[in-house]
Amino acid sequence: MIRWLGLCICLFLFSSSSHAINAVVSHTIFYHQDTAKNAPARPYIEVYWQIDPSSLHYKRISKDTVDKRWSATIKTDITFSNDKGVFFTDGYLLQTTPQLQSYLAGQNITDLRRYQLLEGKITMTVTLSEPIDSTHKYRFTDTFTIYPPSPTAYFSGIELLDTAYSSSEKSIFLKYGKQNVPLCTNFFDNNKNMLHYYAELYQSNTVPDESRPITEHTFISKREGENSILDLTKRDTITPGELHSITGSFSLSAVPSGNYYLNVELDNKDGVTIISKSIFFQRINDNPITSSASKAKADSVMGNVTVFDVGKSFTAKYTLPQLKAIIRMILPVASPMESQDIKGFLKNPDEMYMRYFIYNFFHARNEEEPEKAWKEYADKVREVNKLYGTSSSPGYKSDRGYIYLKYGKPTDVITVENEPGSLPYEIWQYNSIVVKDHKYPNQFFLFYRPTDLITGFELLHSTLPGELHNNGWRSYLYINGTQGNNSNSRAEQYLSNY
Repeated sequence: MIRWLGLCICLFLFSSSSHAINAVVSHTIFYHQDTAKNAPARPYIEVYWQIDPSSLHYKRISKDTVDKRWSATIKTDITFSNDKGVFFTDGYLLQTTPQLQSYLAGQNITDLRRYQLLEGKITMTVTLSEPIDSTHKYRFTDTFTIYPPSPTAYFSGIELLDTAYSSSEKSIFLKYGKQNVPLCTNFFDNNKNMLHYYAELYQSNTVPDESRPITEHTFISKREGENSILDLTKRDTITPGELHSITGSFSLSAVPSGNYYLNVELDNKDGVTIISKSIFFQRINDNPITSSASKAKADSVMGNVTVFDVGKSFTAKYTLPQLKAIIRMILPVASPMESQDIKGFLKNPDEMYMRYFIYNFFHARNEEEPEKAWKEYADKVREVNKLYGTSSSPGYKSDRGYIYLKYGKPTDVITVENEPGSLPYEIWQYNSIVVKDHKYPNQFFLFYRPTDLITGFELLHSTLPGELHNNGWRSYLYINGTQGNNSNSRAEQYLSNY
């Protein structure tokens, strides 16, 4: 833990690292209502972070020649802004608990702050730095939306906990008689086999009597809101009230490596879900429990995922930035479930499991030679980069590159650069596209270059079900906002009926 900075005697510097501060930051949204004043509930955020102790610089703060203790100082700056600009800032110094040098690497350096927020789209920035070296810092930025409190029952966010225990001792982690120390990452490795959680349910007293009794249902699933896995589920009857704390734990010892969701639902007497909330987490488990019944359940959870030593696979040679790029590259051809996993990785990258995911992705497409499947796809990406890449962005990140990778080379491409009354555009025509074994003949994609886009084209409209369908495409494509008398427009010739 860390405490407020006090007077210290700095004799000399102990530097454990010359690199940037290593830290992880997370947050959860809650609501607070002052019932005494009968005021409406107000949103607030819990922001918490954990710092790798080996990434800090320490100073010796004791003159004692025997008891040599060391401490590091961290400057914290937090800002919140919306579309009108910065509306709140906070800054302070924190000092780590003095420790003997041999204990420095084992410290748990965690902090938490609570702030009342405005409603709407919010951008939060947390900067952690060291006063002795302002370049030695960590910066975290996230954007999220704060919704007004619902007039009916609703949940807070779900907070994953490092630990929770009953205690009346005052601390920054005390909440309703429990010390809830947040977990700053949603990653559970072989050394973390228990998942602890905390959430709040508001205004359950607004649920109509005909829906009662109501039940709080917490469970772990492979996909958000789907059925629970391995019997990891809990139910509790909720009595009417303005606030209920929802807390508990699940053992992850039988949960295989993979991506999962922790879900909290409020169900009516018929088992129909009234409201729900979910949080994504990742699991690495090299040795799931081995009882035959549990193994069968674990195998059903794993599905066709292959887990092995990725250090021996084609993914071993890639760095973390390269892995993140590969994850983005395969998004066009990913299944809905795989897309969920990819979005989770892009938000919370984990190097080890990203290697597993990429290997399993291509193993599912070529069991005998997954590396060959990757190389064949990489060739397509290189082709797309050559066709649609710019000096500032690779082609696979462009709209045309995405469609090319997803559906292949178009049957025909009509490029219109200088048509009177319209912006530059391209029409891609496919004689046939097959999606989930369903054949869609004669499909079109319309790309255009907005006036603020120097190079490249954006997808404006498509006739293919499931892709962007924009009935108002003419108001974007034509300079005057409508087709006017331009009946000879190539876009009208191909898309007048769409």
